[in-house]
Amino acid sequence: MKKIGLGFLAALIALMAFGIGLSTASADDSMTVLPGEHIVLTASPSGDAYSYLWTIPSSLLENGGSVAVDQKTLTFDAPATGPVIVSVLVTDGAGGDTCNGLSTFTIYVCGSSTCPTFGATDYCATATTTLTATLCNTDSSLAYYWIVNGGTPVAGTSILAVNFADSIWKPVTATSPSALQSVEFKVIQTGTGHTNPVVVFDCPDIKTTTHFNPSGATSIRHSP
Repeated sequence: MKKIGLGFLAALIALMAFGIGLSTASADDSMTVLPGEHIVLTASPSGDAYSYLWTIPSSLLENGGSVAVDQKTLTFDAPATGPVIVSVLVTDGAGGDTCNGLSTFTIYVCGSSTCPTFGATDYCATATTTLTATLCNTDSSLAYYWIVNGGTPVAGTSILAVNFADSIWKPVTATSPSALQSVEFKVIQTGTGHTNPVVVFDCPDIKTTTHFNPSGATSIRHSP
């Protein structure tokens, strides 16, 4: 059925909120998410005259999912695999059982996300490159963090511009000509339903080695 409402709560990471309505059929009846993302599905229209009956996989409730007291809202964390199909029957009590609408919504849980990798196993310490993560879901409900050599997580995008001459990278010198560089990439979500941030995608072991650049430091000397 056609989705009536769609909104994001702006914060460090926004909570996804989708409304399912009673209007005519539409192709806009699904979404694709990362495993572990917190999902809120809200049936519409709302009001004391309406009743809501959800049909959902029992595993969602067993893993912490819940239906609100007023039955209007379903919340759950996306499982490791999908799809997950849920439906809601909305009935107008004033019109009896003949005045109702059934909406079905499909949650696709992607497995196509890939961790970023360095294009080479060795770089000169003056080289530049980029690290790019391929994510199946890149909407504003997610935040991306890069951790270089165990340092402080830095918020960014799914792409990191790398300049090995910057101070965040381990230095190399003529007396210590190489260094192992390590990067971690995290996709994190917080919001209603989560007390603490939840890591929904983690790439902890992105490595390469940088080497001292002898340009401008190489010389030939006469030894008497």
